[in-house]
Amino acid sequence: MPPRSPLAPEASPTLPPIAGVRLAARACGVRYKGRTDVCLMAFDPGTTVAGVFTRSLTAAAPVERCRKHLKGGKARAILVNSGNANAFTGKVGTASVDRTVKAAASQLGCKPTEVFVASTGVIGEPLPDERITAALADLAADLTTYPQVLLNVRVREKVELKSVPAVADTIARVEARVAGHGRLLVRYSGTEPLLRVMLEGKHQDEIRGWAQEIVDVVREHLG
Repeated sequence: MPPRSPLAPEASPTLPPIAGVRLAARACGVRYKGRTDVCLMAFDPGTTVAGVFTRSLTAAAPVERCRKHLKGGKARAILVNSGNANAFTGKVGTASVDRTVKAAASQLGCKPTEVFVASTGVIGEPLPDERITAALADLAADLTTYPQVLLNVRVREKVELKSVPAVADTIARVEARVAGHGRLLVRYSGTEPLLRVMLEGKHQDEIRGWAQEIVDVVREHLG
């Protein structure tokens, strides 16, 4: 595997749950082994879409396909890969887009025109789309929707949570419980003296209790 870029961030932020959107990502070996390089985003029926595109006369096959599908105004999925841009690949690149779009639509039970694609990476090389389509069944299976809980707790001031050991320890403990089958996002409101605790997991009652643990310790030390 190539060395880590010096421009890479030290850590990636935890994305908050978005109603109507499900995400899954896997390492498919598009260019490098062991690197997460394909992401499938699935949207609930009725999702509308808008887009802005390059004016370049050498736009890649995925760009041209998205431009075409945008006319329908509806989206059920976006399929993204890194490692290969599928650019300057001519008819071969167009055929790759055809196969990935149809395969994704088949997995999600939607129209191919409701699937959008994006590719980034090396240019001028054919996209090994068979590595992507082979993983689509697993990606679709990963699009599990878990129950979500959102609790708010009022705080005196917005201090760095890591600076309060009891709060930091409780957050870390809850994160460990949901690892692999849920996610936790704890952040301050941008407009109010509130801390928001958003938790996603397998069982509603269970995650509500865990979220309440965080709320209770925050109220004790910061409320």
